[in-house]
Amino acid sequence: MPPAPSAPLPLTVVVLTRNEAINLPHCLESLTGRVAEIVVVDSESTDATRSIARSAGIRVVPFRWTGKPPLKKQWALETVCGAQPWTLVLDADESVPAAAWTGIDRVLGRPDAADGYFLAFRNWFGGRPLRHGRRNRKLCLFRTGRARFEPAPHVDPHWEVEGHVQPVLDGRVDSLPVLLDHHDRRPLFDYFERHNRYSEWPDPHGAETQPGLRAVFKRLFYRLPGRPLLAFVDSYLIQAGFLDGSAGFDFAMARAFYYWQVDAKRRARAHSSSDR
Repeated sequence: MPPAPSAPLPLTVVVLTRNEAINLPHCLESLTGRVAEIVVVDSESTDATRSIARSAGIRVVPFRWTGKPPLKKQWALETVCGAQPWTLVLDADESVPAAAWTGIDRVLGRPDAADGYFLAFRNWFGGRPLRHGRRNRKLCLFRTGRARFEPAPHVDPHWEVEGHVQPVLDGRVDSLPVLLDHHDRRPLFDYFERHNRYSEWPDPHGAETQPGLRAVFKRLFYRLPGRPLLAFVDSYLIQAGFLDGSAGFDFAMARAFYYWQVDAKRRARAHSSSDR
């Protein structure tokens, strides 16, 4: 196992929670002793989320959405960040393995470090880690004060967080070759229920509201015919998900089903509008 950084990194980690008692202990365990500050921003959890954080000595900041901007991520940046020169924003089902800390420590100490970094996440599906398949990338590590989350009209108007949008960054963006874990320990029922809700959004990927070349590719993909099949082929064949056995197949099928939901609902909305 790579050694831990010799001193806590000059980093505030913001962990976003809402009823995350099953995931939060694993996230906090991966952070404790590694960074200068951890803050849990919690949305009125009714389970043990807050007590778990407080028992670990972590500051909990309550968040209650007012129904208008800022949404949760931007509110967190405005409210709890500023004590440290770097910020990392995580969901409670995400964690930082020991090997990743070495790479993060190395880049934060460089005088020529970029202003923000995309980090890749290793997915777990059905309780099994995936070595292959399509991975999510998030611009979630950045110099404090350099990033902002724009209003997100693409999400459910009753949804408190910015969804799948990436922040807008003032400065240079790079990718960091480390791998974080995305491991939701809730049953698969919750996974499918959540993605069913996402598929209701007019622009579930936030493609229409994001700048940059990455968003251009997302907009092109959003308009391609046969996206469910393309999503399956990408994850299972091109990204070698078949090497993960049945877990890789299940994950690729889940991605395909999600894109089918998005497209089917979009077509239904179009037909409904034309019938009026």
